[in-house]
Amino acid sequence: MSREIKFEICTRRKDGSDLFIEVVTLDDLINRNGCYYSPSIQEIVYKREFTGLKDKNGVDIYNGDKLLFNGHISTVVYNVGNARFEA
Repeated sequence: MSREIKFEICTRRKDGSDLFIEVVTLDDLINRNGCYYSPSIQEIVYKREFTGLKDKNGVDIYNGDKLLFNGHISTVVYNVGNARFEA
């Protein structure tokens, strides 16, 4: 089973204005030669990797999302030792 590789990236202008969130696929990054933003005028606020999973409403789940599961709130993290996302 393969999953779509994509990222949610949030940038803002260095002057503090214009917060911008975009979901980009690996193909998008390759087609842009890895250049997503202009470091001279923008900074990355955060970037999160798609887990390949969706919640019960069909919304993509990203690393760092908070989930309510069995009455407990958990944060989705990537477990390097087990090579998987966990909550």
